Amino acid sequence: MPLDTQRLIPLLHANAKGLAALDPPIKHPLSLLSYLTSLPTPPPFTLPSGDVIEPPQLTGELGRKLVIFGDCSGGTPNAKFQEMCCNASLLVHECTNAAIPESILKGDKGRAVRAAGLEQSLESKRDKEFELAAKERGVVREPWIFHGTHKNAAAAAVAVEEFEAKRTKVRTKAIGRGHSTPELVGDFAYAIGARRVVVNHFSAM
Repeated sequence: MPLDTQRLIPLLHANAKGLAALDPPIKHPLSLLSYLTSLPTPPPFTLPSGDVIEPPQLTGELGRKLVIFGDCSGGTPNAKFQEMCCNASLLVHECTNAAIPESILKGDKGRAVRAAGLEQSLESKRDKEFELAAKERGVVREPWIFHGTHKNAAAAAVAVEEFEAKRTKVRTKAIGRGHSTPELVGDFAYAIGARRVVVNHFSAM
């Protein structure tokens, strides 16, 4: 931790005569402070008054670490950079491309799904849809990423396969252009142990 310079400056001025009398002398008290603050871990230094200059003790509370990545494909595979980013308090990462289900992406149905998501948790919405489909309509609920239902399990499996193909295509396109998808950002956030993640994108107008 850094030295508390605001506290030490008056203390050094008060010890000016004693510091000048040392062998070798320290004629300018603040030069001692400049020297100590230039060291990564300054050693304890006892002043003529008996006061000791040393870094404050660690409190055990971790500081905050902010990690920001612009246009790139999911952080970095470089192990040293990942070590530097490790345990980020907040990761802010570019996210340009995403594979979005058609039921959410377009039309009145998509808007209805998005609006409904604001009123209740996605988890309870999924549970409610599943119960209605199973008991009343006898259809198979689509995986959560589709927010919908299919006539049978085979149709749902085809939809999953088609969406996975779309997601792979979007991911390949994003990486080819030096951009990220939500999955790439999530993988990197997990790798560095980020506590919070914000995704953003700035487009040139």
